[in-house]
Amino acid sequence: MKLTYIDYNDLPFIATRDLHYLKQDPKLRPFYTYEPVIEAFTQVIEARKKHPVDRNLLADILLRQYQERSTEPHTITQIEQLRAENTFTVITAHQPSLFTGPLYYIYKTLSCIHLSQQVEVHNPDYRIIPLFILGGEDHDFAEINHLHLGDKTIEWQHPMTGGACGRLSLDGLAACIEDVKRVLGDASFTEEVISTLQECYSGEHNYAEATIRFIHHLFGQLGLVILNMDEPEFKATFKQFIIDDLIAHRSAQLVPPVQAELEAAGYPAQAFVRDINLFYFSGNQRERIEQDDNGYLLVDTLQHFTREELLEIAEQHPERFSPNVILRPLYQETIVPNLAYIGGGGELAYWLERKKQFQYYDLPFPMLVRRNSAAWLDEHAQASIRKGGRPLTDYFVANTDALIADFIRDTSNISLEDARAEMELIFKQIMDQGQSIDSKLSFPIEGVRVRMNKYLDRLEQKMVRAEKRKQEPAIHRLLHNHHLLFPNHTLQERYSNFLPIYTRQGRKWLDELLPYFDPLDHRFLLFEA
Repeated sequence: MKLTYIDYNDLPFIATRDLHYLKQDPKLRPFYTYEPVIEAFTQVIEARKKHPVDRNLLADILLRQYQERSTEPHTITQIEQLRAENTFTVITAHQPSLFTGPLYYIYKTLSCIHLSQQVEVHNPDYRIIPLFILGGEDHDFAEINHLHLGDKTIEWQHPMTGGACGRLSLDGLAACIEDVKRVLGDASFTEEVISTLQECYSGEHNYAEATIRFIHHLFGQLGLVILNMDEPEFKATFKQFIIDDLIAHRSAQLVPPVQAELEAAGYPAQAFVRDINLFYFSGNQRERIEQDDNGYLLVDTLQHFTREELLEIAEQHPERFSPNVILRPLYQETIVPNLAYIGGGGELAYWLERKKQFQYYDLPFPMLVRRNSAAWLDEHAQASIRKGGRPLTDYFVANTDALIADFIRDTSNISLEDARAEMELIFKQIMDQGQSIDSKLSFPIEGVRVRMNKYLDRLEQKMVRAEKRKQEPAIHRLLHNHHLLFPNHTLQERYSNFLPIYTRQGRKWLDELLPYFDPLDHRFLLFEA
């Protein structure tokens, strides 16, 4: 396996704020607490010590969640260690995307595991647990119900949508697994993968539990612990935050001023802040709460509560409430002794809006660590790129028109620049001669010169189009090779699923990648195997 490090400055499809955080641009420094360097974890640990959480509750719920899973003894040991004051976590999180969804699901998890090991080596008096939090309360089914295997899209159809995705039944997933099997073919580890999917995504448990079992199968032996926060006891610890949001609309006061500061620095707002940043579980649905003159209502329903009724429910049944993206970071950090959050550029963008929110509630703001980004080229992709005859770095462009133009320029003699230069000399002579006769002749002479340049431009464009037709097979390969690295005009990790790689590489693939996924090393990883 060959690894090439690429500077993010040379990578297309990276947002400006993401790049600036990776490069530690001073404009962003007021919006986070710790620089993402290993030495800063000493400070993070000391700050976290001053804000204890209910460790026994966390460990008890994790043990309960793991009770019916096939679990390695070391996972149980890690969970028990969370009861001790010298144990902390580093966290990554994601929705329950179908069979992990895009590749960055895998990469962010490896980044989290690697960081936990690194922090522990530099702070040997402490245990650091890599924790994956499943965002099972999200209700946007369209975001999680599909995956891309090469050019094929597998989509999960489910009769019940609109509620928390993690609470869905497993109806329809057997058909998805059959579709995956058909697309993957007879690769070395396809049978093992299909068997694992069938084992994880069957039975009476819900979709969140099925997803957790699959993630555990992939990463449990690497030390990952997975938490589902959709638990009544956790919501009870968050009760005062729920009530404060219902009554005082605190986050609506705290977050927009920070967003305005970021916008003044050139960064658009990432998350929309509402007066109330909570949903309500009504039957199988997750409904947004709004306040009106008579109390509270559930948007898109006829259900209404008086102020007293909803506050009483919040007091007695906080599990009926679900935080949105504005409150979810607070919810997470109230129940877990966490040091760092590992996420992609989009995730960190909304965390950068939260520092004052954390300060108001006297919660420690975790270190924000940008996960590793990577691309994978197997032997077939490498062979195609070699046949293309272009350096690999030529493909690192967002605009394929520019890629084709460079190819045409380098492989043909189509250029009228010399002719233009000669024509300019001729027109200079004509202009000099004309002006010596009558200065008014300069205007018609200039008009002819401009028209001639336009004619040359049109002629050159026709020559380029003719050359493109002639070079169509080579251009098709160029576009194919660009698609290998940037499918659907985005980073490979944001589009492609990991299963085509895993079914050829097997379990060792994750083991081999882990040492390279150091999220404190801010370089893009390009693997060729």
